[in-house]
Amino acid sequence: MAENRTAIFYAGDRVLLRRALAEAAGTTCVDTPAAAGLAVVDAGSLNQEDLRLQVAAIDPALPRVVLSPRAAELAPAGTFPAVQAQAEAAALAGAVDTVVLRCALLGQDLVRACVHGTVEGTLYSTCEPAGTAWLDAADLAELIAVLAADPARRGGRAYEVTGPEVLGVPAAIALLAGIAEAPRRHVYLPEEAYLHALRRAGIDSPAGERLGHHLAWGSAKARRSVSPVLERALGRAGRPPSAYLSAAWHAYQSESAAARG
Repeated sequence: MAENRTAIFYAGDRVLLRRALAEAAGTTCVDTPAAAGLAVVDAGSLNQEDLRLQVAAIDPALPRVVLSPRAAELAPAGTFPAVQAQAEAAALAGAVDTVVLRCALLGQDLVRACVHGTVEGTLYSTCEPAGTAWLDAADLAELIAVLAADPARRGGRAYEVTGPEVLGVPAAIALLAGIAEAPRRHVYLPEEAYLHALRRAGIDSPAGERLGHHLAWGSAKARRSVSPVLERALGRAGRPPSAYLSAAWHAYQSESAAARG
């Protein structure tokens, strides 16, 4: 293992975030909590059942960074964002050394939606057209490396983390124009209409339903403000989607192909 790189155990299912943590200058990823110097618990994950099992295996003494959607604690009871807020609370329970990053939607979340929700060139999603301040997974990984190296920045604190600017969904998918399978248009569907469309199409996808809820919550007007936390911590502005979205598409396709074997 390279010197001065913190070994991270990533608990969650956002494959491009795990990849970013493995590739960041200050961190690397390991497969077990016992081999780690820090745990990253991603309460923004779609597979909450697996997440609970992963969290149960983490020693309470292991420092941990908990990621969750912005303002998930305000979500109505019974909704998926409320489940994500409960996952944040469970990840913090009994832990000795923690910090919470309440994050804007990742640009990589939009890529995931594009890959799975595009039909004949049209992306059907619950993401509001005005979009959000998309956060780059690589920037988030770099911030986690900063927190790993400096325990004084943790201490039970909570930070809101976003990308540098708000970008609408049509403008974001236009950045994928050079990719044949990428969407050319975006059709916004409210959550109920989106779920109804899945059922009418005979699609039984808990992950698809949860991604719909995740995108709807994260793109709501109340969660579009830009936070200065990332820029202050890194000493530079976060990367806009134009700097990484196309590469994220290819990386997600690569990770998906590897998972299929």
